[in-house]
Amino acid sequence: MKLNIFVLILIQMLMIESYGQLKYEGTMDSDYKTLTMEDGSMKYVIYNKREQTVNLHNLDKTLWKSVSLPLPRHHFLDEIKHISMHTLNKDNLLEIIYSCTILTHHDFDPNNEVEFRKIDFTINVINEKGTVILKVPNSNDIKLINSDNNKKLLIYRHSSERIGHGDETLVYSY
Repeated sequence: MKLNIFVLILIQMLMIESYGQLKYEGTMDSDYKTLTMEDGSMKYVIYNKREQTVNLHNLDKTLWKSVSLPLPRHHFLDEIKHISMHTLNKDNLLEIIYSCTILTHHDFDPNNEVEFRKIDFTINVINEKGTVILKVPNSNDIKLINSDNNKKLLIYRHSSERIGHGDETLVYSY
């Protein structure tokens, strides 16, 4: 009798398991982000700080592409803004838009009696071979728009050291 109950419970567990929709596959580092390519394929993206590379992985976690990010001396990656294959160029090379920062040290301000630092940003657009397509100093934000076949890349640039004073938007068509 106990064997029959055990077998019945085991069969029910197997039936529930076979009809379950969620299946645990494992854990990934929280630094991984997801990306949907133009063809609809999904990729995991992670930045390797030590090697200064952006690694794109397939959903099965196999490496698809690794792209070296040319960061100027003393610059640090701020954020990867956009990765695509055919958005800005029609070739078959990945294009990456990213911002980087540099902390610049300013002298002691006698009026405030404090030392202060200034953060400088740069927007960079490169292809997967590291060729620089565009570099815009004093910028750290972008927007891609596609409306009625009007495709624009907007780059927001700070033309003054004070945010909100003299800011401008650079408009590029693609």
